[in-house]
Amino acid sequence: MAERLLRRRTADAPWLAVDSAGTAAPTGAPMDPASQAALERLGGSGFGFAATRLSAAAVQRADLILAMAREHRAAVARLAPAATRRAFALTEFGRLAAGVAPGDGTVDGARRVVGSVRAQRGVIPPVPGEWDDIVDPIGRPAAVVERCAAQIAELVDGLSAMLGLRR
Repeated sequence: MAERLLRRRTADAPWLAVDSAGTAAPTGAPMDPASQAALERLGGSGFGFAATRLSAAAVQRADLILAMAREHRAAVARLAPAATRRAFALTEFGRLAAGVAPGDGTVDGARRVVGSVRAQRGVIPPVPGEWDDIVDPIGRPAAVVERCAAQIAELVDGLSAMLGLRR
């Protein structure tokens, strides 16, 4: 959901590549139908989605890695330990970005924002780790899927605004 919403919210930034990879779904698996329905209610599209497995090559290519939960960030660290400094839980990134000046919609502005957010680690007091986890909606009741989708949409909107790319 996050990848599809972020692509939509940042479509005016051709310099920004948004990709998604997971740690559990089999490669090629379609999006969970309940998650796809929630995504589409928020203006995203699940059309053509096929799960991709997280790889060391993908981690090494990324300038910023946004995970849905601590376990995903840990998977990033196992694949490429040096990438840990540019890997955040999506909620963590939003929390740390609260005091950072927004970007101007350019790649340089985005790099400044990411660097400023990274610098907030160790300055902003930490929170219990589970606070940064987004519940995996797969197989959950509809109300949980909808809450998850709403949380992701709010965080993605905040991220795109922080980058100066709000649509």
